[in-house]
Amino acid sequence: MELQPNQVDIKLAAFHNSWNLERIQKMTLEEYADLNDHDSLCYWLEYGTDELGLIGGVSLHKFEIWKPKNPEKELKDKRYSIQEGYFWNAKKGTTRDEAFNNIKELIVQIVKHPTNLNWEALDNINYHAIAKWKLAFIFSNKSILPIYSKRALLAIAKGLGDKDFPYKTPISVLQKFIIKFKPEEEEIEYFAGRNYVAYAEKKKPNFYIIGSKYGDENGNDIIPKIGEFIDNNCVAVGFLDWLDFSLFMGATEQDVMQFVFDNWKEEKPAVYKLQTIFRKLTKIKEGDIIAVKSHGAHNQLTIIAYAEVVKRDGKIYEYHPDLLGHHINVQFLDAGFSKLVGLTYAETIHELNKKKDGDKFDKVFGWYSGIQNGSIELEEYDEDEDFENEYAEETGFAYNEKSEESFNRNAISSVKVNLTHNIIQNSFIKFLKNNYPNENVKGERNRIDALRETASEVHIYEIKPYENVFTCIREGIGQLLDYSHQYKTTKEIKIYIVGPNEPNQKDLKFIDAIRDNLKIPFCYISYNHSSKILNKF
Repeated sequence: MELQPNQVDIKLAAFHNSWNLERIQKMTLEEYADLNDHDSLCYWLEYGTDELGLIGGVSLHKFEIWKPKNPEKELKDKRYSIQEGYFWNAKKGTTRDEAFNNIKELIVQIVKHPTNLNWEALDNINYHAIAKWKLAFIFSNKSILPIYSKRALLAIAKGLGDKDFPYKTPISVLQKFIIKFKPEEEEIEYFAGRNYVAYAEKKKPNFYIIGSKYGDENGNDIIPKIGEFIDNNCVAVGFLDWLDFSLFMGATEQDVMQFVFDNWKEEKPAVYKLQTIFRKLTKIKEGDIIAVKSHGAHNQLTIIAYAEVVKRDGKIYEYHPDLLGHHINVQFLDAGFSKLVGLTYAETIHELNKKKDGDKFDKVFGWYSGIQNGSIELEEYDEDEDFENEYAEETGFAYNEKSEESFNRNAISSVKVNLTHNIIQNSFIKFLKNNYPNENVKGERNRIDALRETASEVHIYEIKPYENVFTCIREGIGQLLDYSHQYKTTKEIKIYIVGPNEPNQKDLKFIDAIRDNLKIPFCYISYNHSSKILNKF
């Protein structure tokens, strides 16, 4: 969001010195949409009012009529019409002038409603949500939040009210709910800024490897605990199981190390090893990613599960001396596989990151490694929902809403799975565009993950982020059959599952069996998003 609360009044005054309702009612297309004119309305919204909240991460189609930076991309999209360099949503009019007049009338409505505090009416104005609510704030006399992302508003509403709203909740409802928590004496921009940071700002996770075997009577780490980890939705450490570390979660390293030193009197393991374990354990926070290992020594690192750290009853750490000792609450993202990485990470806990560990980091965390790089523009995917669903009704793909993908998962899953999926979707679509520059490549976002169309063929791709190839295929093949059945074309359709790993012999037999039973050509693709290497099977 990057709202600058101390600059809000200054920037609002500058905007209103140039733009008011009367000027909007009389504005020409050039005055509205020419981004080369630093006094155009779109320039003010896109660049001139950054201090009121950035909206530049969303494509220019948020303005409904625009001059694109990359015309070739829009030319391939049947949703848009073009005339004299301007593109617009074809549903807004058959000619450029008709479309602009219709769009201008919508903008006039948007500007008028805040003066009447008629927020519910704004929800029904068919203009892109991000630009619509920024305009509404600018003309609201600071009576609504300068937050324009539904994703962010949902997160803040949950954080303040401890209540989950469905994704379909109108933005006006979320605005009203959140504002109820604003202290009377606090300016709306400061209230919005601090709650955005507290609940909606995307924090990058840290990444850890944690062992899953406990020691026997002789001190040998040979007793597997992964089943108990999954049963209790945790990862755990059994050392010093007579001590409760609740008060040391998030404490300084010095305090943690001193506490361990004061309470460990045995020779083995050495006290410095325990200090290292608990120094890292007490740093773990909500949202961190855990790779659970079964083996780690002698170049035999084997990952058997991935998990995300979560809070339960407000806590990520729980002390259970009669069970596994020191529990870190997690939600498992993937399990039931065995991934031999071929590295050496023998200790109980290791912290890895891309900058320090390079290729090793990618090998251990696979597709989840993309989360640390922050390589996805989530705002565009969330806030295009209104535009995408309108198009979906026309093409017959209005089922399978994206928002429910994030919240209705089974026990071994989480929102991080969806985030990872989106990162790979972005990467894979770019790969297709680079390798098939003369073909129509697009992501259908909340329906088909990726689609490539030639003069005679349609290639439909479904992306699954599971380590086990069999699981990827089993989870995705039904969706592909549905999409291929629904897609209206006379061209030959080919379908693909895209996953992170290459198939083994058992998987290859499964792939062959599917091909033998389907009339539609089918392939499995392993895709390395770091090296951009693709293999078909």
